[in-house]
Amino acid sequence: MKIYFNHLLLPSEELSFDLDNRAFRYGDGLFETMVVKYGWLRMWKYHWERLNHGMAALRMQGVEPWSKNTLELEVLHLVEEMGLEQARIRLHVWREGGGLYTPPGRETAYLIRADPWAPPASLKKEVGLATSVKVMPSLWSRFKTHNALTYVLAGMERQERRLDDLILLDHLGNVAESTYSNVFWQKDNCWYTPDLASGCLHGVMRRHIIAELYRSGPERLQVGLFPLPHLMQADMLILTNASGITFVERLNGRPLPLISSVEVSGWLQNLQSV
Repeated sequence: MKIYFNHLLLPSEELSFDLDNRAFRYGDGLFETMVVKYGWLRMWKYHWERLNHGMAALRMQGVEPWSKNTLELEVLHLVEEMGLEQARIRLHVWREGGGLYTPPGRETAYLIRADPWAPPASLKKEVGLATSVKVMPSLWSRFKTHNALTYVLAGMERQERRLDDLILLDHLGNVAESTYSNVFWQKDNCWYTPDLASGCLHGVMRRHIIAELYRSGPERLQVGLFPLPHLMQADMLILTNASGITFVERLNGRPLPLISSVEVSGWLQNLQSV
């Protein structure tokens, strides 16, 4: 297996970390999960912007030359070197140096890895409500940080309950997201999705769908803080992330009536062609 580390293409076995690594000691870092399909890095513009906004929020500076074009070329070169037509990319950025909680500076290191990828299933049959964790909004909750304990514990609960996914609420009982996706639901021909104030991730597919809905008519979408009963009245529920869009058949045991809507399903599937 090969990786990119600080602009160098290396065999993965040549990579080593010291015990002062801040990603290991404090979770002092960010990552992006992306998809490459046949030489095309999907939604790279949105990933690049989220990564750099996250680095600015955490007071980090990139490894020079730090540019959108440079990293895109490295990702595509790595995928080619790995012999992959479709790949799942993990781009990690973490703060360099030792120190205790207070870091010695803003310098970073980064790593890119590529693994085989296949499109996810288009349907999740059973989605429940998380009981073990709540989403807490913060300065960094909209970014993918190296502290993912909320989603780790939610994933373990989902597995123990033998469900396909879980809906997570924020600390006030508002709908936030699922274990690894943003959520949209439709009711009476209007779409709804949680505001970032709920603590949900600023997902790239979420951003794309919001832009497309606003373009087709602002009245088609409401972004806000919605209590759980609002979601429980939904006609349709979809989960979105960088891999695509997934429909939900049953929410907490309740069948969703518009799961078989050919018109809506076709429109949503077309959104995944970005």
